Amino acid sequence: MSYITKEAYDADIVVRLRNWRGRHLAHCGELFEQAADEIERLRITDAEREAVEWALRLLGGAADSVAYARIETLRGLLEKAQ
Repeated sequence: MSYITKEAYDADIVVRLRNWRGRHLAHCGELFEQAADEIERLRITDAEREAVEWALRLLGGAADSVAYARIETLRGLLEKAQ
């Protein structure tokens, strides 16, 4: 039984990590480096976090559904970042 799948080599980083068993050990270092780079790229900085928090305070009084949806999206972003 083989664990090697096309996704282990050709998919996005999340799928490749989930299919890591299909990767030869020699390729795992490269995969882990790419994963670390992607995590670092997606982290928000303190300045970005402060800007999101500021926007939440600014939008906090908005009552329409579009503003509410955006507020919830921003809150979700902050939760992911913690």
